[in-house]
This record gives sequence, C-alpha cells and structure tokens, in this order.
Amino acid sequence: MDNVERIIKHRLKVISCSYDIKGVVTQELDCDTIAKYYRASDLFYRLVHSRLGRSIHMGLSDDGKFHMKDFFKQAEYVARNFSEDTRNVLEIGAGMCMNTDYLARKYPDIDFVALDLPNRNFLKMKVPRNVMLVEGDYNNLSDFYGKFDLIYAVETLAHTENKSRVILELYKALKSGGKLIIFDYYNVLPFRKMKKYEKCAYALTMSAMKTPYRGQQIDKFVKDLKDAGFTMVNVENLTEKIRPSVKKLERCAKIYFQRPVLKILQKLIVEDATMNGITGYLMDLVFDGKRIGQYNRIVAVKL
Repeated sequence: MDNVERIIKHRLKVISCSYDIKGVVTQELDCDTIAKYYRASDLFYRLVHSRLGRSIHMGLSDDGKFHMKDFFKQAEYVARNFSEDTRNVLEIGAGMCMNTDYLARKYPDIDFVALDLPNRNFLKMKVPRNVMLVEGDYNNLSDFYGKFDLIYAVETLAHTENKSRVILELYKALKSGGKLIIFDYYNVLPFRKMKKYEKCAYALTMSAMKTPYRGQQIDKFVKDLKDAGFTMVNVENLTEKIRPSVKKLERCAKIYFQRPVLKILQKLIVEDATMNGITGYLMDLVFDGKRIGQYNRIVAVKL
C-alpha cells in the first residue's frame, strides 16, 4: 500500500464516522437540489473560500502560492480570447456573477449575458449596464441560438449528467467562428477502472459538491465536442494551478474533521454546507492531475 492509498483510506474512515457515505453518493441530483446546495453553501464560500469575496470557483496560481487575485485568472484568460469583433458573450452557471462583472467593467463595449438557475436573488444582483441577467437552465438555450461570439463556463458543466445535450445547446448558441471556453473537473481514469478506494473517494468528492461522479471522463467530453461539430479542441491540464486553493480548503477540512467542533457545526449548519468539508478533505488526493482526476481548461471553436 503506497502512502497516498493509505491516506485516502484513512480519510474515508474518518468521514464514515460522521456521514453516511452510501447516502451521499446515491443522492438524487436535479436543478432544485443544486440550487439548494449553493444557497446553503453561500456563507461557506464567502467566509472560508474567498474571504468575503464572490468566488465559488478555484483560483489559478502561477507561483505555487494562493493569492486573492488568482480568482480572476479564469476571467482574464477569457478576455485574452476577445477580438475586435467580439460583441456578445455568455457565461453559463454564472453563480454570484464575479467573472461577468469583472469582464463587463473592463470591456464596456461588449454585451454580456450571465445565466444561472433561479437562486439567491440572482436577478437582483448589481451589475454593469452592459450585463443582462437571465434565470434559466443551460440544458435549453433556444432563446439564444446563433447569438454569441464567445461562451464560457467556470466549474459548472460538471453538474450536468447529459453533457452531450448541453454541448449541442452551446454549439447552437454560438455564431459561426464562435469560441467555447470551459474550466472544470474531469476524471482521467475511467471510473470502472479505478480501484475500490479510488472510486469511493472520487464519488464522494464529486457528490459532496452535488455533481455526478459518472460521465465526467475527459476523453468522452472531448469526443462529444467533436461529435457536435466543434473543431480546434484544445485541452490543458491546470491541476497544479488550483493546488494552492485546494490546499487552503484541505487545511480547513482537517480542522473540521479532527476537532470536536465538527459535532457542534453539524447541529448548527445545513448538511449541504457541511459536506463541503468532505470535498476539501479529499480533493487534493483525488485531483492528482495524473491518474484519477484533473482540472482542465478546454477551448473549442465552431466553424
């Protein structure tokens, strides 16, 4: 047994003392469940993850250390793909609108649409005038077919089980020559080929974030993009860049699981929020960037 296997098995045992592992990984996932999770986790994201900020995604660190500015790296990459012809941009799964707000202020001549599930008074958020807020489901983008020069998604497509359908919707919503940019979590090794403890750890990590643990394989996702008609599909492994953010969450999770405060918190906080501790406790081990999971940036073009 190698050291990583030993640590994962130990942490699974610790988690099992406080949570019904089978119940977590077999929970039903739908739009209402996902919206409820984000409502319950709002305080966690603000206080623990982004320190009163609006980020609900991982930062991308270039020097191996976490900085608050790292939360804007995804948006900055999106901006580098704007051209003089870019007029309409869509963010799906916009969450607290951190990315769209940041880009809209820097590019006032571009019109932005931010789409998210009905949740947390989304339509009442204060955003620049060149932003339109839309409550909806990215499984159906028929109101926007052929409208956008660029569409981006930051850690949101993992929530859908029917990725091929969403990919087709995104393809239809793009103009000819439009670009799709995705940042998200994927498994490298097919789930069926993982060892038993790897399956358990991966399934728990994803399920605690209200994401399905099946159907996330990167090779399959790339195939679905190409089958839909996308070309110039490029995948980059950014796992090392999220590691400082993940390590920060891991430190909090260790305190959560290893001290008596756990029992108190479980009585005071909705379980949907406390389960973020499961993800934080396992994520650095599961998203190793090589064997089990990766954090990828995917860029594709509709010709």
